[in-house]
Amino acid sequence: MALVLDWKKKLGYTEDPFAEEVKHPVRDYIVGTKPVQEKFNLFLIKNQQFGTVAAEEGMGKSTFLEWIAEELERSGKNKAHYLNAKYHGTQTKLLDAFVRENFSFFTRSSLLKKPAEAKYEKLIVKLAKNNHVLLIDNASNLSKEASQLLASIMTKTPTHILFADTKANLKKLGLSGMFEDKLKVTIKEYTKENLMDMIKYRIEGAGSVGIFPFKEKELEKLIKKANHNPKKLLHITRDKAIELSLKVTELPEPPAKVISAERRGRLFSIKIQRGGEDMEVADEQPEPGTTKEPRPPVRTVKKKEAPVAIEPLSEETQHDADMLSEIIETTANDEPDEVVVVEEKKPKKKRKTKDDKLIADLLGEKKKKR
Repeated sequence: MALVLDWKKKLGYTEDPFAEEVKHPVRDYIVGTKPVQEKFNLFLIKNQQFGTVAAEEGMGKSTFLEWIAEELERSGKNKAHYLNAKYHGTQTKLLDAFVRENFSFFTRSSLLKKPAEAKYEKLIVKLAKNNHVLLIDNASNLSKEASQLLASIMTKTPTHILFADTKANLKKLGLSGMFEDKLKVTIKEYTKENLMDMIKYRIEGAGSVGIFPFKEKELEKLIKKANHNPKKLLHITRDKAIELSLKVTELPEPPAKVISAERRGRLFSIKIQRGGEDMEVADEQPEPGTTKEPRPPVRTVKKKEAPVAIEPLSEETQHDADMLSEIIETTANDEPDEVVVVEEKKPKKKRKTKDDKLIADLLGEKKKKR
């Protein structure tokens, strides 16, 4: 038996699919929250301002807030700000976080040095111009002053504010005096199918197939052991996957890559690839003796390239182009001229005159005297 030093590589993973983090794009990984998503959508459409999202620890409230932020960014109509109150729970930290999120580098550099009142005034003006959604995770960590700040922002601007925490912690906040909860949704227990899908999407996102290396019955037992809690399930499945990596002898063959429109949350052309080659899928026929209806065919859609429009040249430009073309053509057809080599003439020696001879004699006598 060979030692396994990299369990992810042994299982064919490009990353750890069971890491306790929100995977992006979130719409490809989020499961079991469709009713909550629809309620939040109505909350925005009705232009309601304050709402709460309750969920027990590890049940996906942070994932849900990240999904909201991602979808709003895609729409371009509302700007989302995700803040964890564990790290921004005081009024000062909350104000500084909003300044960093909403102002350019040079503006915020000077604004952060100013007192809280100056920051607040600038922030109110900024938030009043556009639609903003503040997503406050672990909201029970907010101080009383921070909660009052948010209530004031909501009163003076069209900003939407969402608090997320456990039911018990949201009750401790005592929101009734400052906020009217128009959303009030709870992320309930996930079904076995939801959690099977969650593990499948994460494993496929890491480059492997289905729920490999687990078997369906085995994964069902792990889900039951985790008490249907996604966070606990990720820890348990990770430990089990590491154990199974020691027994794996070969990796499964990767299937055709088909991403469902429902999972993506939008309609688009579906293309199937196997081994890097494009292929069309024929109509699926039911097996003999069964009444199963055939699935609709999936086709490869090739994008047609739009013709490039070429603007006609002006008369002046066309004339210059024609002249240049003639010059090039004439130059190319001309035969090279005959090369004549001219020999360089040597300079003639200068004939000595009488004066030259007299000067030379005088110079010679001077040398002798020395």
